[in-house]
Amino acid sequence: MDDRFLPVLLEYRQAVNPEPGVARAPSLAEQRRAIGRLVTTWGGQLSDDAVIARGGPEPLTIDLDEHTTGVVMFSVQALQRGPAIDIELARSIWSRVDTLAFFVENLRAHDDETFAGLVDLFMVMNAVIARDSSTHWRDLVLASAERGSRTPPPHRPHQPSPARP
Repeated sequence: MDDRFLPVLLEYRQAVNPEPGVARAPSLAEQRRAIGRLVTTWGGQLSDDAVIARGGPEPLTIDLDEHTTGVVMFSVQALQRGPAIDIELARSIWSRVDTLAFFVENLRAHDDETFAGLVDLFMVMNAVIARDSSTHWRDLVLASAERGSRTPPPHRPHQPSPARP
């Protein structure tokens, strides 16, 4: 029997993707199709159901049936509760499946050792999120930007490329 994966899709707050140079966020149908192609390469299939992660303060709820062997989230952002990644939710999901994967980040836990590596990564990500949202960090970035705006970039005259034989 094929492994069956529950897709967790990410509903973006606006249709515009926050990434520079990307015109729009992927639709739910596009996310599902992409995850479906991925799990096919693993010899699996998608569940007929899907969970839509909307972010915010409420935890994501994932109901798994007895046939689901894995969960593939479109992005780690689906685990966010407020600004931080909900590590306890990740642990809860992992305790019920054989595979936990994240499409955008190209991450996949398939045993306890790889899952422990994901937890370590999530802890580091949460530490960076906490640092970036601190008043001290904001003041440091603003002061650095202020200093940088008063200093013109060094003049570098154009250097022609060496001639190729």
